[in-house]
Amino acid sequence: KYKDIFDVNYNDSFAFVGDNRFPIQGKMLWYDYLRSVIDAPVINGENHVIEDTINNSGTTDINYDSRIPSHVATDMWQGAIHGSDQTSNWLLSDNERTAQSYPNATALYRPDLLSEISKTTLDMERLSDEITAIQDAPSDTAILYSDASWNYNSNFTADNYNAYLAAIYNGHKVKFITEKTLDNLTDQKVLIVPNCANTTAETIQKIKTYIDGGGKVIFVGTDCLKKDRNNQSLSVDVLSAVSNLYSSAVTVDDISELSDALYNTYDKMGLNAITVTDETTGRKVADTEWTAVRKDGDYIINLCNYSETHTPNISIRINGKKVKQFRELRKDKTY
Repeated sequence: KYKDIFDVNYNDSFAFVGDNRFPIQGKMLWYDYLRSVIDAPVINGENHVIEDTINNSGTTDINYDSRIPSHVATDMWQGAIHGSDQTSNWLLSDNERTAQSYPNATALYRPDLLSEISKTTLDMERLSDEITAIQDAPSDTAILYSDASWNYNSNFTADNYNAYLAAIYNGHKVKFITEKTLDNLTDQKVLIVPNCANTTAETIQKIKTYIDGGGKVIFVGTDCLKKDRNNQSLSVDVLSAVSNLYSSAVTVDDISELSDALYNTYDKMGLNAITVTDETTGRKVADTEWTAVRKDGDYIINLCNYSETHTPNISIRINGKKVKQFRELRKDKTY
């Protein structure tokens, strides 16, 4: 009786400035994965956003990197956009904790950080209806996650991550589909299969049913769906069925080709009504996640540039027409 009330997606995750091991986008992927598998609140009980260091004397060296305030604010805001319902930023009140495994990250020595956390928290409360509208908007792009492929392919995690970036940088929300949740695939317009070599005959049949129903599949690599969960080759009949799937799908040889393949697929399906362009390059904006939803007859567009070295000069087009005026809700200004 009480399971649905108390069931939560509880987690402990990291994202540090300038550390490619723990990028913010990876944390957003994790939130989306949790919500995809179990429709339950996401609670980050230990949100690690700063990593100070221990010096030779055993005390903490405070990291005063000027990027930290905006980094933490981005982590908080984007976390809410991706469905994090509750977050405890792991910032302690003193500087006495010096254990090597968890260097202390204190907020009291960073007034600029405290200011940014406060402003972001107030923005999230003030714009909670808009955030909820983005959270509740349906996804249209699925990524197949295969735990068996993860076991045998050392690049599988990276391929999933880059497939995720390709979708969100094209302005599309993602749902992760596992072999246990393939029945949830019917509501998705596009399925990405990123180098998932290991699978089952049942999975292959469900992907065929999805294609027959009008779903679009993009295979990354030419070895997808060729082996079973024990890393053995599937039967001749099943491999023949896989070959037929390839003939009905889009295939890219390398994950680096996926972003353009996705854009072209979305375009053919009429899913590029809104586009975000870098005016400097004339191409779709890079390293920027964006999401557009309708609310009360208007569009709400959330944009986040993750690049630490480049600020794009963007333009937004709706059905080919450039947006000439918009209201920035967080600053409450019209441009």
